[in-house]
Amino acid sequence: IIPIEIFKLTNLKKLYLNINRIKSMPIEICNLVNLEELQLSYTEIVTLPIEINKLLKLKKISFSFTKINNTLLNINNLNNLIFLDLSYISIETVPNDIFNLFNLNILNLIGNKINIIPVDIKNLLNLKELWLMDNKIDKIPIELCNLLNLECLNL
Repeated sequence: IIPIEIFKLTNLKKLYLNINRIKSMPIEICNLVNLEELQLSYTEIVTLPIEINKLLKLKKISFSFTKINNTLLNINNLNNLIFLDLSYISIETVPNDIFNLFNLNILNLIGNKINIIPVDIKNLLNLKELWLMDNKIDKIPIELCNLLNLECLNL
């Protein structure tokens, strides 16, 4: 359990909660208005409160090796997000929230069960790195060719 007092640290820019037994994130996370980086890798977290969308300064999020439900990410409003790590979370589809993150530079989806890359990937025009290895992808969509800023493509 995260002490509620943590969420009174309104100047906090980085919150690393990796490698622990956290199962949920309290609504009070929205008080961390200056938060730029949130790491929850190797936790038991399953969902995020919708209030996470109020953390408009967030630039980096890592959920690798969690049990996060990809339909409950609630990150579609985080326009400053440049780095998103959803590696090894056993998702079968790319979350739709991602395709609204127009400033995203790095997207890590390694080690999941994804078999289709949605054509909406073309919306991520600022993407520089796309990590998709160790999935079940059998077809590469032509829309990947619209990502003209892409510097690293790992299939």
